[in-house]
Amino acid sequence: MGGAAGAIISDIPDLLTFSRAVCQGDLLKPETHREQMEGQPLLGTGTDYGEGVALGHGVCGHSGTINGFTTDMYYIKRLDASLVVSVNRLDRDNKSQSTAVLGLVTKTILSVLGPFE
Repeated sequence: MGGAAGAIISDIPDLLTFSRAVCQGDLLKPETHREQMEGQPLLGTGTDYGEGVALGHGVCGHSGTINGFTTDMYYIKRLDASLVVSVNRLDRDNKSQSTAVLGLVTKTILSVLGPFE
């Protein structure tokens, strides 16, 4: 059902490196990266969605769930730091099992950093 999803095997250090490279534009030509970062609002959230990345509050990245895993990978520009939450878990409802952890960590980070411009 997932097609090519899950076809790559990586670990937390890989995702930390990859999230920074994606969000800083190290993987694409500058004009392609600019287009990737032009997001459209995701209804009901304070987030935009670009081409393959969620964007908002100085944070860029993506989350994904497939049978057995939930992973969130985000880069925080102001800190030049990446955050990865990965949970190895399979529930019958196939819903994200990392949302609560990601939400708490993100809320804490954003409260310490203060408002974004």
